[in-house]
Amino acid sequence: MIHWPQPANGPGREKRDNRDIDAIGQILNTQPDPTLDARPVIGRQAAGQLHLDDGLHLSLAGQQALAVALVDTFTDQS
Repeated sequence: MIHWPQPANGPGREKRDNRDIDAIGQILNTQPDPTLDARPVIGRQAAGQLHLDDGLHLSLAGQQALAVALVDTFTDQS
């Protein structure tokens, strides 16, 4: 299961509160199934590089970073 990050705040974007996302992430991380918390993955680089201009959707670089982390998560389980 993938735990998606909150979009980056930026000019023209209201401050977002992601306490609900954090709570869901904590629940998912306690499950026995492999999980990937995408927040650290997406937070490694400037949000502008990993998100499209809307600040919500991942750019190709963001999708690639997430795909690499997902593969790493599943290969570390063996």
